[in-house]
Amino acid sequence: MSGIDGTEPRRPALPLHLAVHPGGDCRACGDQWPCETQRKVLVREYRDARSSLLIYLSLQMIEAMDYHPTSAAAELYARYLGWVPEADARSGVMPAMVQRKSGALDSRHGAHAA
Repeated sequence: MSGIDGTEPRRPALPLHLAVHPGGDCRACGDQWPCETQRKVLVREYRDARSSLLIYLSLQMIEAMDYHPTSAAAELYARYLGWVPEADARSGVMPAMVQRKSGALDSRHGAHAA
């Protein structure tokens, strides 16, 4: 819908769900990054490129290790990589993330709960 002057009205800026620093919490919602909102965004952005998403998140995890040197590797793996859904074997596409009644994210195929 156009405004009086024929231009599109500006939409309010949505908060970006980015980490305050590597290994930090989300600056928009305060949850551990990647928060549920950012996980949905990442899966949508990397839908056809799961390997690229895993590389990106692996680099984030490595940076987070500098901020959390005493964290267990399994904990960091679960936070950064363990939630990424498997890609469909035929198409190579990751399923969209949906909200379950419990509040946890899961892929449409029920593969990974956050």
